[in-house]
This record gives sequence, structure tokens and C-alpha cells, in this order.
Amino acid sequence: MAEIAIIHFTNYPKGQSRACMGAVMKYTKREEKTLWGDRQLVSGINCRPESAYDNFLRTKLLYHKDGGTMFYHMVQSFPAGEEVDPAAAHAAALKLAEYFEGREALVCTHIDRDHIHSHFIINSVSFENGKKLHISQPELTDLRQHSDAVCMEFCLPVFQPRKKTQSRAMSGAEYHAAAKGGSWKFRLMNTIDECIKFAHDRQEFIALMRSEGYEVRWTDSRKNITYTTPDGKKCRDDRLHDEKYLKENMEYEFRIRESVITGGTGRTVLSRPNTGTDHGLAPRSESHPQIAGTGWEKEREILFAAPVPSTSAHMGVAYPAGDPAGIGTAVVQLGRALERAGGTAPVSDVTTTRAHSDHKTLRKEREKKIAHGHKEDDHAEEPTWQQTM
Repeated sequence: MAEIAIIHFTNYPKGQSRACMGAVMKYTKREEKTLWGDRQLVSGINCRPESAYDNFLRTKLLYHKDGGTMFYHMVQSFPAGEEVDPAAAHAAALKLAEYFEGREALVCTHIDRDHIHSHFIINSVSFENGKKLHISQPELTDLRQHSDAVCMEFCLPVFQPRKKTQSRAMSGAEYHAAAKGGSWKFRLMNTIDECIKFAHDRQEFIALMRSEGYEVRWTDSRKNITYTTPDGKKCRDDRLHDEKYLKENMEYEFRIRESVITGGTGRTVLSRPNTGTDHGLAPRSESHPQIAGTGWEKEREILFAAPVPSTSAHMGVAYPAGDPAGIGTAVVQLGRALERAGGTAPVSDVTTTRAHSDHKTLRKEREKKIAHGHKEDDHAEEPTWQQTM
């Protein structure tokens, strides 16, 4: 039996952070991916798209649940080559997002690839009652059926699964196709180029690649990074025709970014593995530190020109680490910061549905429950997960 659309969740096996959540939101909202005519297909459910990060975090701080799984990242994909109206796909995505009742969600429909697909960034904590999101197998089945019904309602096409093809080396014909934008390997390179503009570290880079359907095998014990495309083709970093894609260069680049984040300039060479080649870089010396030369300087400049929220502060608000008594103060500070930002112009032609319940009332009810002996947290943190349907 044919399926209407594929739904899958992007897995984050090494955990999530505030910076990761901010990077994923920023990446999925990009105008070049979501602009359809004069309309940007970016919407918020129970939040404003331009302040989704702040809305998510405010809810988490209110219920003292700003750790563990920060968000769930779901993707609804339609088959390549089918006639899919982007506006209809986005409307269907908004309808499907209502399944996650009582939670903020950011919905972004991408039209820049050969198949229309929508990204859902869903707050793991409910603003209504503070409960964290759990999806059991029966609920997954129900979600799939709900997606099928929504697709039928909006007259979206039926999905026909494709067989995976064997990977192969780039041929001369593929180079000619690449000039016309038809090479899967060049699409991979372009995706890497885009994702690295938004990644502060390796974890965020892998997460962003996964959001585009690419798997990344990057371990300390293996010499190369291996990428797997959405249709199953595999490619090592040394087959991408540019030294900047090599594992050692990528790792070196993220060490530089770590240095910038911790207060450095990123211009002085950090300890670089001795691989027996300088890959065209100038020699180093103690008296003349080498300016960082990884091939990713332009992308690094873009990243730090507009930084995403860090794990320590956002919008001028400091968040106390390991200080439960200070979280309430941080919530108040964040609220004031949001009020100051209230005049920000919204994203072009976006949709925002269902405003928050009164957080002040919810907080009073929660404090009353705690005073009567209820636990602050309703359950322990759960591991991240992935499900393909």
C-alpha cells in the first residue's frame, strides 16, 4: 500500500544544547530555502517565528526543565519529481503541527531541493502543564495516520518509495551534469558548505546535515568522514575534490571556532594533528603564529557575524548554571528582554497560531502544587531517539 508522505525524526545521539537548538532554528528558517514568490513559508505554532527560541526557552525555565532533550525535530517529505504546491504543503504542515497540542512549534517548508519538505521544531516541554514529550509506538502510528489524513485533505500526492542505488566514483559525465547542478556529489558539497555556516561545533554540523537527510559517520578512530546521501549513496571526504572537506581540516576548523567562542580570535594556530602534509598551508613557528587557513574562513565569518544564542546567555540575559534559586530571576529578565524586543518586525508573511496561556497563573498553580508535596519534575530525562515512518 502506498504512503502519502514520509515522516521521520532527526536523531541527536550525543545530546542537545541551547546553541544546538538555536542553530537548527536559524538554519531551517533561511530565506533562500523557504521563500516562495513574495511569501516566506515560515510559521509559528503558539509562538512568533522570529522569537521561537526565546519562547521555547522561557517555557523550559518556567518549569525548571532546560536540560536533556531540548526539542524534537520532525521532517515531512514529499516525493521528488511530483507536482507539490509549496503553499499547500506548508498549510498541511501547520495542520499536522496541531497534533502537538500545548507546545510551541516552528514550522518551515523548504522548496530549494528536488522534493518539497517541511521541518518541525517542537518544544519538548509543554507550556500548558510542563510535561515533557514522549511518543510511544501507538502514538507514532497515530501520528502517521494523522499525517496521511492531512495530506489527503490538502490533495497532496501519493509517495512511491524508491530503491537505493549503489555508490560510484564521480565520472566525466557527472562533472558535466554538475555544471548544470545535476550531480549528487556536488549537492552534497553544497549542503556541507551551507551547514557549516551555522555550526559552532561538530555536533551541530552533524545535526544540520541530518536535517537535510544526510547521515555523517565521523569518529575519532576512522581516518575519513563518510557521508550517506538521502538516497543511500556513500562518499568519503577525500572524494569531494577539495582539501577543505578533509577530516583534519574540518576538525581544525571547529577547534578554531571553539577558540573564538571561549574568547580567542581564531587567528592563532591551535594544536593541529601531524598528518605528514601541510595541505598547502604555510609553515608554523612559535615566533610567528600562523593565521588560520582551513578553507572555511568565509563561512566562519558568516557564522560569527550573526551569532546564534549561546549556552550561557541570550538577548543580554545571563542564565545561572546549577543555581535553581536563580532561575526565577532569569525568567523575569528574559521576559523583560522579550518585551523590549516586542517591536521587532515579523518574518514576511508568516503565520502564528494560538497564543500562550497566562504563564503567571501557571507558575502560581505550579508553586501551590510543590508546596503540597508534589515533585518539581514529573519524570527523568529520556534519551534522544529516531523513528522513520
